[in-house]
Amino acid sequence: MLSARIIALLLFLIFSIQHSDATVLSNMADTMKADTWVELPTNGFTQSLLWLPKDNGDCVFNYSDDLTWNPKTQEIYYLGGSHYGPGRQIAYRCSTNSWRQLPDQTWMPSLGHGYDHNAIDPVNQVFFHWPMSVRQTIYRMRISDGAWFQYNIPETVERWTDLACCRGLEFFPSLDQGSLVMCNGKNGKIISFSTKTGKFRTLASSLNRIGSPDWIGGYHNIVKFNHRYNIMVAGGGTASRRLWTVDSLGAIDTLPSAPYDVGIYTTATTCDPVTGDILMLAANGMFYTFSFVDSTWKTEPSTNIPFFSLGSRDIIYSACGSIPDHGVTVWCKYTHSASKVFLYKRAEPVAIERNRPILSTKGITIGVQPNPVKAIAIIRGLSPEKKIKLTLFSTEGRKVWEKHYFSAEDGSFSTSFATSSMPNGTYVIKAVSGSYTKTAPLVINR
Repeated sequence: MLSARIIALLLFLIFSIQHSDATVLSNMADTMKADTWVELPTNGFTQSLLWLPKDNGDCVFNYSDDLTWNPKTQEIYYLGGSHYGPGRQIAYRCSTNSWRQLPDQTWMPSLGHGYDHNAIDPVNQVFFHWPMSVRQTIYRMRISDGAWFQYNIPETVERWTDLACCRGLEFFPSLDQGSLVMCNGKNGKIISFSTKTGKFRTLASSLNRIGSPDWIGGYHNIVKFNHRYNIMVAGGGTASRRLWTVDSLGAIDTLPSAPYDVGIYTTATTCDPVTGDILMLAANGMFYTFSFVDSTWKTEPSTNIPFFSLGSRDIIYSACGSIPDHGVTVWCKYTHSASKVFLYKRAEPVAIERNRPILSTKGITIGVQPNPVKAIAIIRGLSPEKKIKLTLFSTEGRKVWEKHYFSAEDGSFSTSFATSSMPNGTYVIKAVSGSYTKTAPLVINR
């Protein structure tokens, strides 16, 4: 018969194996309640790591807001720097709860600020950076061995003179088999580059109107990936309050104007991985959020947010990002003597699924009538009398038509449309209703 000491040891070993992946970050995220902020105590988040020796010195987070999360290695990567001065790449590893500096590269001494120039491909394990000082080059790091390579943007796609110093960059896994999405306020463009096919696409153009808050700003633009809705949020910039969404087909839609100027230096912005809400901590000390459920911006209480209680309420020395694995967002803030890392949990994953007002279990079903000159789209599970936008795209991503409807009182919707004049081929129909987005193929073969 086993002794009590041996049984206790066995139980301890079993428990240790089962929970071997638990970390300080995961434990804190698991125990946090909805709509709460906590400090994440980490090792190595020090002045020597974060301060760059240039002239009077500068913080690595100056003029940036862009942390990237690697779900495979459970790490955070960041690259930024001083004004037209040296850059530094740093990383946080969950397993050790520690920050470290990664090796410098030959092109980093004049890197400049980080802005929204970082991105990550979590599937192929590649980290990207688009330096402010080298505008037509995007550097990429193979995470497995730290080797760096580069993509060059040809003059036929974006001329040097048309590129702002401070643009937005993010990786979109489901756009053209994996693409970098770039937002350049100087010429008002949103473009994409497929890392799989090597092709560039212009998704939007002429979004800039100088001096108008309802158009894209000339620089300090942002691009953020929304894990919840599988879309990009792009735009903002100096004196701009306008954001657009990009879906997996490359289609662009406009969001309502934000209540404050959006962009580097004025806001720290990310998307909540559970609710999909846009989260913005602003330089005026306010907390703004946008819900895709009702397409509404809200001003939320900010007096108890520890991020604002640390040093000044300014957000210039900060960076943030989303951690979908753990259902939280992470926020780093630099002060000379007490830099800290915070986690914010907006909602519990189970609760948000259960109470989500717009939920589809069947989505769109599309059929072609026998003649075949007509197609029928049916949607179930919507909110009653909710606005619906149907858009039909060709396989090249060209918009064929767009129509607006309302759902019935029972939350269902159906419509038919003529296909007799449409050439044979595979089309994509997209339905948008509040936070609900669904796409489905439509094959015409007479």
